[in-house]
Amino acid sequence: MLITDTYAAPGLRAFDSEEQEVLRRIIDRQCVYRGAGISEPRYAIAVEERLKKDFGAAYSLALNSGTSALLIALEYLRLEPGDEIILPAYGWISLLSAILYCRATPVICPVNEDLTLDPAALADLMSTRTRAVILVHPCGNVGNRDAVLSLTAGTDIAVIEDACQCPYGLPCSPDTLCTFLSFQSFKVITAGEGGALLTHRKAFYEHAVRFHDAGLDRFSQLPDKDEIPRGVGLNLRITELQAGLLDRQMAKARTILHKLEIARDRYLEALAGVLRGADSFTITNNDSNRNSSCILISADSTDTAAALNETLNRAGVGSKIVGALPYHAAQGWMRYLDANDFTYRTATAPAAYDNLQRLLLIEINWQRGDAFFSQLANVHLARGAG
Repeated sequence: MLITDTYAAPGLRAFDSEEQEVLRRIIDRQCVYRGAGISEPRYAIAVEERLKKDFGAAYSLALNSGTSALLIALEYLRLEPGDEIILPAYGWISLLSAILYCRATPVICPVNEDLTLDPAALADLMSTRTRAVILVHPCGNVGNRDAVLSLTAGTDIAVIEDACQCPYGLPCSPDTLCTFLSFQSFKVITAGEGGALLTHRKAFYEHAVRFHDAGLDRFSQLPDKDEIPRGVGLNLRITELQAGLLDRQMAKARTILHKLEIARDRYLEALAGVLRGADSFTITNNDSNRNSSCILISADSTDTAAALNETLNRAGVGSKIVGALPYHAAQGWMRYLDANDFTYRTATAPAAYDNLQRLLLIEINWQRGDAFFSQLANVHLARGAG
């Protein structure tokens, strides 16, 4: 797959000689494994220390992917068949896969017009079988953490935050089980693949360290660690190569976010001209941050959404209808679940997920130049589309 101009990929677009140099140094030092090398490992430890500082977490653990981080969190809950995990109707399919792997039942919660989890729908879906809520912060939009924590307060329901598409540095809450991150190629900062867990809970951190390293405690930040195998663990470690790339990307994170902010304003200015006088559309990104990697446009019907989508794609914008994304949206997930006879639960109202079919998503490429924005500003909707 080619990452074209219609994709955001903000971290990847920031690659330059710094990433080349750090990879060269790691290879020259002959140390690509975080545990040992001809030279002493340094980058995985440095990344974990930087993550703690930047996200305000007591503990951090670098991993080989964001999905591994979620799997560790779900394994910590000791799930049994029939236990339910609530996730929003928009995310990446590995959220669903991790729940199914742990033999739990996914419960798909409707989302707001900014793709964040709808707290009112969450309240209706919570049950005595609910073990956790996955709060996704999609496309740079920060979900309503306070509302979710208010609903789960006084229960044994864990809140797991997915900040994989969130602005770098979202504070890690002491009231959640953890926050997990992804550093895959499309994310704000990237190492191609990679992930991390952030938490304030020592017991969970100890579980995560052992689960990611074959039941061992060789890489924790705890003073009383030991290397006696305990419990069951896999090999989910980050490499020094990934960590070296992240070390350079983290140093650029604020610059990347600033470039996204500038580009977002240019997209919005051009789109305002396209949508001027068209009452059928609303830009729905929430105002929790200005570093979103996407712009969301809500249409008043599926027909007007389709018309605008066609117009924008003819102009080279790369717009997508959210509900048509097979791996990201509830509609595609439910087809997959039905085809494989998996048990799942949804909202009772048939139209609860229809807003996804009226939502358009435009990824923000901060490398777009003047010619693109001039072209976009001159786009005109077809008669009757707005």
